[in-house]
Amino acid sequence: MNSILRKTLIAAAVAGTFSANAATIWSVDSNGTTAGVQQVISSEGLAIAGNTIAVGNEGGASTEELQVSWTPAINHADGDAVIFTFTGVAIDSSTAVSGLALVDSTGTELAGTDVIGLDTDEGTVTVSISDASLSAFDTVETTAVTGYLSGVVLDLDGSTSVAVQSYSQRNQIVFDQAAATSVATIASQYTLGATGDTALNGEIDVTASRYVFTNADASETDTTLDTFDITVSTASQLLTTTGTSVVHTVTTTGNFDFTLDSDGEFDTATVDSTVTGATAVVESLNTDQDELTITATGDVDNVQGVFQFHVPGDVTLVESSFTADDS
Repeated sequence: MNSILRKTLIAAAVAGTFSANAATIWSVDSNGTTAGVQQVISSEGLAIAGNTIAVGNEGGASTEELQVSWTPAINHADGDAVIFTFTGVAIDSSTAVSGLALVDSTGTELAGTDVIGLDTDEGTVTVSISDASLSAFDTVETTAVTGYLSGVVLDLDGSTSVAVQSYSQRNQIVFDQAAATSVATIASQYTLGATGDTALNGEIDVTASRYVFTNADASETDTTLDTFDITVSTASQLLTTTGTSVVHTVTTTGNFDFTLDSDGEFDTATVDSTVTGATAVVESLNTDQDELTITATGDVDNVQGVFQFHVPGDVTLVESSFTADDS
């Protein structure tokens, strides 16, 4: 009885000491320089990359990998295990234990560590501390060591974010737990916006045969036009895809009677598309004249631009509102 009691008290004391410490998990920005910055992964880039992304480090400079770092808060000993769990995302079946590692800031595997387990169903990776004296894990209290997971392939199909948590284990005792930390979100890298005199409220000058607007947009030098701009901009993203081109489509809904010529056909001159990074721009109007689609093809990272709609002064406009979506 006394022996059991003593062992129980010792275990409780050890667990209490461990629980006062907590490891830290964080990601870095797309240049691999700023700790704690949550990554944004391009949904368009993922589509080209087959909805997968690698977790790695490559010396902290890669923009094609999701970086997940781990800093323990307590010394680890021989035989300890560190278990990492991914949530919100699945570990892709192409991940192999033989390719997994815990590496340093240069991408070199940390001495004294060995990946001994992978469970794609549970989303876990298990790292064993095989010889703490060969690594920095026995000097954590004076010199914190940071390891980066490497070799994990994540399947982000249907995911909106990626979170990682960890805990260490010694003789069935759990310690140095890191709370689940969101390290990345998945979002479109493109943003739509409207600029200029978006009200389309040019007033016709009746003394000029109704061909001139008296209050056209101040930036419009041609007073026979009333214009508004739809802009497509691209944000800086984590994932630089290996694809060479992308097709970017903006569809604007509203009343586009003003784009018809005297024969009732769509007049492309009514839309001025200035798209940087595009090798081709195609404009089309549906038969009901309420959806105008602009498709730009070009460099995967740089298709962006301004689509300006020119409203001639010799047409009658009905009151309209316009919306835009991109894909």
